[in-house]
Amino acid sequence: MLKAILIDLDNTMVLFNEPEFYKRYFPAISDFFDELCPRESLKSRLVKAVMALRNNPEKRNNKEIFLEQFIGDNPINSEVVWERFVAFYQTAYPNIEVDPEPPDGLHEILDALSRKGLKLVVATNPIFPPSAPLTRMGWVGIDPGMFHLVTHLENMTSVKPKGGYYRQIAEMIEVTPSECLMVGNDPVNDMAAGAVGMGTYLTIDAVHLNYASTTTTSNAKDAAQFMPKPEFSGPFSGILSAIEKKLASSGH
Repeated sequence: MLKAILIDLDNTMVLFNEPEFYKRYFPAISDFFDELCPRESLKSRLVKAVMALRNNPEKRNNKEIFLEQFIGDNPINSEVVWERFVAFYQTAYPNIEVDPEPPDGLHEILDALSRKGLKLVVATNPIFPPSAPLTRMGWVGIDPGMFHLVTHLENMTSVKPKGGYYRQIAEMIEVTPSECLMVGNDPVNDMAAGAVGMGTYLTIDAVHLNYASTTTTSNAKDAAQFMPKPEFSGPFSGILSAIEKKLASSGH
């Protein structure tokens, strides 16, 4: 029986041009780290730290590994670095220029899912501090209070597309993977949920806008062929129809 809907954030519930956004993101965050880290190495440190999360043995908090890799051989205190990240995401990050829009029917569908009594999860790749996904949800007026869980750097021990990420979510919201449907636009990072027994719905809204997503997966195009094919695919507005089909096929 379907009990939970996991929904990706970037270019699933919030449509925007990610590569263009990150062209403005890196200069903005560099300003915050000028006296702690050489500007010319900041981007490479960030990328290294995010990529290291793919190798998390799922026994350590993502935040710990991220900071460890970001700091590297730089003799700076991890608490100082983390405070700087938190300050950036709370003050400067919300002011980075972006032109987001919701997919058609976003709020109506979220309301309908909530009324069905389904547990809702913002299953965004947990590579940012907690305030970052909340800021992006705010771009299109999503109420965080509707969700049982929002994944982020501090509350997860794995990242997409690893199965451990999806199993951990199921455990945290007290359901089994087979009782979940993962909704997202990424054929690798999001559809990987199918490998642990979750239902999957691949959204196409971002593709129609020609918006590309960033990914923590190397050779994403090659990896896509090894991912389970999505159970359903279509615009975000088609989720309710897919759920009805899923419920009907399971006899509920």
